[in-house]
Amino acid sequence: MPMHGRALFSSPERLAPVVGLMYGIEGQDALNLAKVFGLIVNLDPALKGGDNPYFTFNAFAFSEKGSPQPLGISDRIIMGDGILEALKAVGLGDTAPRAILAHEFGHHVQYEHNLLDNTTLTGPEATRRVELMADAFGTYFLTHSRGEALNTKRVLDSAQSFYQVGDCHFSSPGHHGTPNQRFAASSWAASVANDAANQGHILPSLKFDEQFEAKLPDLVKPDATN
Repeated sequence: MPMHGRALFSSPERLAPVVGLMYGIEGQDALNLAKVFGLIVNLDPALKGGDNPYFTFNAFAFSEKGSPQPLGISDRIIMGDGILEALKAVGLGDTAPRAILAHEFGHHVQYEHNLLDNTTLTGPEATRRVELMADAFGTYFLTHSRGEALNTKRVLDSAQSFYQVGDCHFSSPGHHGTPNQRFAASSWAASVANDAANQGHILPSLKFDEQFEAKLPDLVKPDATN
């Protein structure tokens, strides 16, 4: 599903639940603040009424599976206009969006098989495992002959560029892995697809996860001292 900035900021009714969630307010108070935000966004032409890429520079997978308070929202992947615009601006508009979509679909595989917490890791290391696994699932699909069947060098060249959004916040609970670690995860996944004796065979997701878990210590080695 798309994420459009103007569609949100131009509608106080749509923005109010977001404002309410962020600031812990409800009802008319949330609606009034949403109207103020809408006015502010329209004051500066550079913000384009909310269509400035800054507001939608993101993509994420959403699932309510396991939620103690489900809202009845179906599983989905959200792709922001901003991140697509940015990738196109830096020359990555071909492969990178597909790689991001594949990464987010990897998260849905994790949701379905309860792979998010199936580990003794905690804190930033646990988050890094989840994100590197999604990188690996995504790249396996992109390079597999029965997936996107993209050229491996093309995928990895693109990955090396957009994985610069990896981070070195080793103590952050949102740590995604360093650029080196993310690239290592993708390179390994591509080799699993390309080196398979039977190119038509698709590894079951849990079997792929088993191999990933065994490989994870090696994948984090490039920056493991941090």
